[in-house]
Amino acid sequence: MNMANSIESTVSDYDQLIKSTKNINKYSIDKRFKITYKNLPHKPSLVVIYSNGLLSAKEHKLFRSNCHILDTNSKVLVLVNTSEPNLLNPINEVLTKERVNYVVYVNTDDRFPEVIYMDPTGSIAAQLDYYPHPDQLFRDAIRDMQGRPMIYSFFKKEQLQYHNWMQSTGWYLNATVVKIVGPCKKSTPGLDCLAGLIRSCEMDIPLNQFVFLEILPVFYRVLFNIQPDAEVILAPRGRPLNIFEMFIKPFSWEVWSTLVLILVAVEIISWIFPSLFKNDPILLLVCGFERQDLHHANTRERMIFLPLVMFFFLITSVYETKITSYMMQMPSMPDIHTMQELIQSGLKVKVKLSNNRKILSDELLGSVVVNSSDSLLHLDGVHAYLADVSEAENVVRMLDNYDFELERPMYNILTERRRMDLYLYWIPYCTPLLETLYFTQKTFYEAGLWNRWMSLDWKSFDAQLTKNRDRAVNSHYQFLSFKDLVPAWIAISSGFLTSGVLFLLECAVGRFRSVKNGKWRCRWNK
Repeated sequence: MNMANSIESTVSDYDQLIKSTKNINKYSIDKRFKITYKNLPHKPSLVVIYSNGLLSAKEHKLFRSNCHILDTNSKVLVLVNTSEPNLLNPINEVLTKERVNYVVYVNTDDRFPEVIYMDPTGSIAAQLDYYPHPDQLFRDAIRDMQGRPMIYSFFKKEQLQYHNWMQSTGWYLNATVVKIVGPCKKSTPGLDCLAGLIRSCEMDIPLNQFVFLEILPVFYRVLFNIQPDAEVILAPRGRPLNIFEMFIKPFSWEVWSTLVLILVAVEIISWIFPSLFKNDPILLLVCGFERQDLHHANTRERMIFLPLVMFFFLITSVYETKITSYMMQMPSMPDIHTMQELIQSGLKVKVKLSNNRKILSDELLGSVVVNSSDSLLHLDGVHAYLADVSEAENVVRMLDNYDFELERPMYNILTERRRMDLYLYWIPYCTPLLETLYFTQKTFYEAGLWNRWMSLDWKSFDAQLTKNRDRAVNSHYQFLSFKDLVPAWIAISSGFLTSGVLFLLECAVGRFRSVKNGKWRCRWNK
């Protein structure tokens, strides 16, 4: 970057520097050139700034704009006469304002070989009277921040992994960690939050996470999260069966159809051949009521009824056993495992649309989405929820989302994942901590500390939420109660009702026949 005036000797010196190496790509620009995110790389391996004169107000503004686009961790070599403050100070002021990390000032006056290093405040940190080896030329200005603040923001309750990450990074840099309230609130839409963070330059990292559909060149100041995430759906577990469903659940519809066909076929045979059976087929096979002992029945009746009696005895025994087990532990409807099953169930999916507007155009889920700001910490047990898998796996295990009566979690995570996301953090332009934050976060993740901290944070949070909650599971859940005997009462009532109806029907038929024959009576048989 040639900031020199048009003097022949100066241009020749600068040209010598440009021509010194031929095996690398070089971009030579003057003080009238404007850097954008498209015409030049934003993080070159080396930026050389050469100046031998004062800059006008317009040139100074353009120089500052160009430095703003360059990455703050780029290595910058400033060739300037360090003995003249009017040449050194304007450049130092801009580079300090943009918080460029690796900056070296080399004196262009051969009479006084001098190398100057500045600290993050723009003051002289070290001054050498010799030229160091190129490997040792650049120094990390933030490696020792000498207690200066490292500022971050968090818009909600700080999680353990983020707290430890910031504190450990501050210890690594010898900085004072300061937490502030950023421009984003919990209800702020994602795009509005990002716009506010781009304009903000008062912090080193805001811990707000974003997902970009496209990474534009202007968004190069981002720190990608170390672990990808995915959107999943939390669906309520299958509800307990009602009384009617409980009575028909022991057998599939194929078995029920077979039993009905057998009984209907035998009943039709008894109607066609009235003298064939002395016993009523349904009362004998289902209820075990005999009008005549089978030992005294004719051979044809015994041949037909004995196999059926054994068959229905096994069927009724199995049915009674299953009903008894259902009374001890009420079964439930099958859980939802796929999105297609979710759509067929008719459940609505709660989504915070301010952060996920594009889901309304989803061909599969768009029609069942409802806007909601409900917290995932307290699921209502009625609606499905859209969440990240890293959060969903912990939410379903929380005690507030546990069904103590059925002794199981209230929600189930669908096996299908809607999409894969890679969250990122926006790093302001005016901080050189991007590479350091990436290094420390990666170190904690590879050491297993990140996932460990996440697990401890969820356990601690769950314990706080349930501290005042009565979580005692009473022992009576393991024994039959009056409520559990409702199916038995229904069965007895149904039997009495059926017997009464049949008795009244028999009396009515008897009366009709007696009236037809001239006499009628209805009595109990003894």
